[in-house]
Amino acid sequence: MKSKLTFLILGSVLALVLGGSWAVAQETATVQLIAIDDAYISVAHQSTNYGSSINTYVGDRHTAQFDSTCTSFYQFDMSEVPYNAEIVNAELWLYKHEKYGAFQQNLTVDAHLITTPGWNENTITYNAPPGYSTSASASVTEWFTAPGWVTWNVTADVAAMRPSQNLIGWKMEMTPAVPYVWLNFYSSEQVPMPDYRPMLEITYISVVANEAASWSKVKSLYR
Repeated sequence: MKSKLTFLILGSVLALVLGGSWAVAQETATVQLIAIDDAYISVAHQSTNYGSSINTYVGDRHTAQFDSTCTSFYQFDMSEVPYNAEIVNAELWLYKHEKYGAFQQNLTVDAHLITTPGWNENTITYNAPPGYSTSASASVTEWFTAPGWVTWNVTADVAAMRPSQNLIGWKMEMTPAVPYVWLNFYSSEQVPMPDYRPMLEITYISVVANEAASWSKVKSLYR
């Protein structure tokens, strides 16, 4: 003999069937993706590749042997996130290792969405960069006192790119470049300290499509 609880559950299931569909299931998840490509490029060395460097630079990097404006590029693989997921939040995390010059001056670093994803950190140079948006997607203005993490909110970029792309990335530049001032961010080649590698954190909601209801499905639950 079935209990009252069994009939109560059965009645609820029947109500769903009569309504024409099963309830929609949603799951919220957060993933932390490490950069698969990162490199900086230099105005002074326009044909040189810096994809194997343990550091990336933005700003006017100036030393006795080096004087150049540098920008940095980072790329991530989003295939772990369902293509049809609802993107709740996305943040680009870079760990600032050193700051040179203007220690008590606010600096601005902009993130520009890469429009031609799929570039390679071992071939990118100043003369051969990927395409990118001329408008900044996100911007951070602060003293950039090292060391520590800096985050850029790139939710809109991820939401726009994920339905059709697995790869996403940004060009980072100091705007405006301040003479003799630059920032040093760790790259993914920073093996001794892997926790400080560039990271893209994405929070999303995945939706399970409605399942067509039928009386046979209900009966199978109570055999």
